[in-house]
Amino acid sequence: QLYRMYGVVYFNQERYRDAITAFETQLKQDGISERDRNDTMFTLAQLRFQIEDWKGAIKILEDWLAVVDNPPPEPYVMLGSAYYQLDRFAEVIEPVETAIRIARERDKEVKERWWLLLRAGYYEINNLKKVTEILEILVVNWPKKDYWTMLSGMYGELNQEKRQLATYEAAYD
Repeated sequence: QLYRMYGVVYFNQERYRDAITAFETQLKQDGISERDRNDTMFTLAQLRFQIEDWKGAIKILEDWLAVVDNPPPEPYVMLGSAYYQLDRFAEVIEPVETAIRIARERDKEVKERWWLLLRAGYYEINNLKKVTEILEILVVNWPKKDYWTMLSGMYGELNQEKRQLATYEAAYD
């Protein structure tokens, strides 16, 4: 518990590397409960993410997701974000789609930024049809001019000129 307390203190002081050391030391101790181990692993993943150690965050998140029952959607989005930071765009998609599926199953909000991350992943692997589908979701739920303009561009890329023009007019309006 002492190492956990040190980790919390260091975290509050924004001494993230010291917090990581304290939490990693906690995990090495005998007798740590499964719940404390899982909580500490997730905290370590967040800290690795905070210091932009994307590979470290991915490793811990993957290990954590393998042992935790019924994880919430947010860790999957964090995992997708870490993959994005490493330009591993194809690997962004599965965890973010999993997060969206879990949120829907639990009647939780699917956040706009999750769709944006998923759109970016599909865009980077050049799946314009999926980008278009996601932009259609974005304009329905968050009808911003930028989304309408992007959607118009995607319709143009897919040679759907009538939709392109109609969407561009909606963006103008």
